[in-house]
Amino acid sequence: SLGSGSASKKQRSAIVVSTASDLNQIVTHSKNLWAKYNAIAKEHNQKVNWITVAKELGIHVKVREKYARMHARAEQRGFDWEKHGHWKIKDHPEVFLEPTAAEQKAKMPPPPPDSSTTVLISEDNREVPTDEAAVAAAAAVGGAAGGT
Repeated sequence: SLGSGSASKKQRSAIVVSTASDLNQIVTHSKNLWAKYNAIAKEHNQKVNWITVAKELGIHVKVREKYARMHARAEQRGFDWEKHGHWKIKDHPEVFLEPTAAEQKAKMPPPPPDSSTTVLISEDNREVPTDEAAVAAAAAVGGAAGGT
């Protein structure tokens, strides 16, 4: 990055997550903190915010989310934290970094409407051609005539 000597740049967190066990440790710690804070917050009929937890950990809330995602991916893939805790995260993207099938499915946008399967029917039950001008015209006519 430019101007690496500038004092305005926020200090990076002292927390370094490079191995699986680092990741497991921070995610476990953040969940425990959240539970502890939530217990206190509940007594005051409030809910704790993840931002509070992230601040306490000294990391940005987005970074905490990223760690939680990486951890969840490894869990879903049956990762053995005891046996493979020494694994470097960057050396095993297939475990920690690549989205799971469920994640990919959730992110998929709905398919665009397919003109071959879209049929507009006019008020007198005649099929309407589905080019954009016709669709707009049909909408305009439908809107004007709809109230009568």
